[in-house]
Parts: sequence; structure tokens; C-alpha cells
Amino acid sequence: FKVMKGFLNHVLQHAAIRECARLNKLIIVWSSYTAQSPSLDDQFPSQSMSSGLLFNDAMRKRLNTKGDTIPILDWVNFTTGAQSIDGFHFSTNINYFKAQHLVALVKLMLAENKTTQLY
Repeated sequence: FKVMKGFLNHVLQHAAIRECARLNKLIIVWSSYTAQSPSLDDQFPSQSMSSGLLFNDAMRKRLNTKGDTIPILDWVNFTTGAQSIDGFHFSTNINYFKAQHLVALVKLMLAENKTTQLY
């Protein structure tokens, strides 16, 4: 996947990111694929549910195979069938919930001193 090869691997190897991790000052949370409306599958096949689940699985394997401690927020079950404006972008309530969930996770990680470790 382009995200892994062109972005994620580069970011995780960046000297500043590695130094922050070494100093226990880094928190990375991966926000997974969210479900698009099946009506858009023909127009955007790479964002179909099956493609999204494959992507999520590949990211889960990448983020967990090297011993890195990067939590993954998996939104598929929450966004499948959720109200959408155009088939992919969700209503304010959905986005608000996702933001609250992300902030709560980061607060919990900070309270428990669970920073991201990179190996």
C-alpha cells in the first residue's frame, strides 16, 4: 500500500520521531479506514469495504509486527451504515464522536504513561 511505503515507513524512521520515542514523549494513534457507502464501490473500488478491510489488516500487521506500540482505532463497525452526506463523509455527530474517542484514548495513554515505542 502507498500509505505504508510512501508515508508511514518514512515517518516512523524520521530522526525526530525516533528521538521523541526514545525520550518517551511520543504518542501515535492510527485511525483506520472508515466504511464508504456501497453505492460508491463502482466509482471508488479502492475504498470499498473489502479493500478497506484488507488495508486495515495490512496496517494492523505492519504496526504490530516490529514490536511497535501503536494503538489502532478501528472505525469500520461504527461507520458501516452510518449517516453520510455524500457516501463517504459523515455527519457532524459521527465526526464529533470519533474526535471525542481519540482525545479520550490519548488522555488515557498520557495518564498511564503509555507512550509509543518504536523498534
